[in-house]
Amino acid sequence: MVTPESLANDIHLKRNCSQCHKGNPKAANKIDAHRGLVSKPSENIDTCSPCHKTIGEHYKKSLHYTSAGQRNGIHKRFSKTQADQFDAKIFEQSCRSCHANCGDCHVRTSSVSGVKQGLFANHSFQKRNEEKTCAACHGGRVFAEFTGRDSGVRDIHFENGMKCVDCHKAKELHGDGVLAAGKATVNGKPACTDCHQVNSPSPSGKIHRQHTGKASCQACHVASEYNQCSSCHIGKGALPSQDFFIGRDPQNRNKLVTLRMTPAARETFASEGLFMDKYDQVANFAASPIHNIRKKTARTRTCAPCHMQNKEGFISEESFPQNGSKQNETLLYDYKAYKIYKKR
Repeated sequence: MVTPESLANDIHLKRNCSQCHKGNPKAANKIDAHRGLVSKPSENIDTCSPCHKTIGEHYKKSLHYTSAGQRNGIHKRFSKTQADQFDAKIFEQSCRSCHANCGDCHVRTSSVSGVKQGLFANHSFQKRNEEKTCAACHGGRVFAEFTGRDSGVRDIHFENGMKCVDCHKAKELHGDGVLAAGKATVNGKPACTDCHQVNSPSPSGKIHRQHTGKASCQACHVASEYNQCSSCHIGKGALPSQDFFIGRDPQNRNKLVTLRMTPAARETFASEGLFMDKYDQVANFAASPIHNIRKKTARTRTCAPCHMQNKEGFISEESFPQNGSKQNETLLYDYKAYKIYKKR
């Protein structure tokens, strides 16, 4: 709904509605006026580009718009022929629905599983509104962890009033004009060391330096269990559960990280005739920077969970999904082989 207040205060609404939504502005009745109406004009980024040229051009190559992270991640499980079939039959028809256009973040919430929350504030454009934008798409995992919705343990940054954009800046969210292949390659993504330096002269500084490059910050500072997703099938979705896993980084076996189960089961695309002939080349878990950080956790109070035989919280064969990828075994951690343990 457009109100007199929004018309007076929002520069976007000083334009004629038809400049973005098309239709027929000269018509005398609603039916004729709405012929050719475009309900979501920013689905075409060129609608916004005349005024936001650089942002628009960059956004076309961002992960939020292309959903390329999903596509390239699952491509690793397919042969070239199957990958092409996946793109045509599944990615463009289903996965691409998760992309966000400008309006999804600045005017109204996007549709998630068919659920819409509507306009943020009538039709006023908003620079940011994390609870209705970020949470709409990332609420099942990241925002739930950040706010403690499922575990009851809130991230220390959230408790101190920080919002998503305090770490995730516009350059990361809008893209920088380089076609991003996945979140691991995004330029400008935040790092804990942007604010927390590891060269402190304090006793904790020594511990941090000893673990630099050997363990992610989250491996020690994630405070509780977090959402895992498993057994995803077309039309049925994934099964969520709470758990906590530390293991070797699939991209760097010499580093310990927090792991999250990815929901691609062997039968995920079976109903479409795709059976992932390279399924065993990719683990069922991926390194994930869990958004549930506390200064003190079970692993910061004592060295035992990581450096003693109990290996508390570490991924094990019992953690693997049934009929899972053979690559899962490469994520197992042998405490005896860990260099920090040997030095103690």
